[in-house]
Amino acid sequence: MKVKIKLALHFLGSLIFLGVFVLCMIILLSTFVNHAIIWFTSDDTIASYFVDQKLLPILPFLAVIIFCLLYGWWIGSDFFYIIEWILLLSKGIYQEPKRKRKNANNKPYKKPRFS
Repeated sequence: MKVKIKLALHFLGSLIFLGVFVLCMIILLSTFVNHAIIWFTSDDTIASYFVDQKLLPILPFLAVIIFCLLYGWWIGSDFFYIIEWILLLSKGIYQEPKRKRKNANNKPYKKPRFS
């Protein structure tokens, strides 16, 4: 039960963080892009070509999308680990699945001792 609550809180916290980050980035970058468009259109530069082709306002949104994908990959690896653990439990194998990445938490499974 504690694991489910911890997982739910971790997921909700990550979701709230990601949502607030995306909203802040859209607000901040949209104001920056508006000022940048005015500044870039004053000269005949390569940047004015991007403004004419409507490519410059897309760049901040691409940065936000790339961040969301990378963050989802980072969070998703833990969810796949938990799903694999549940699949092993459903087959009757009571051991922790092996992690693909190496980190400090990748310790061998030890049976708990009940006293």
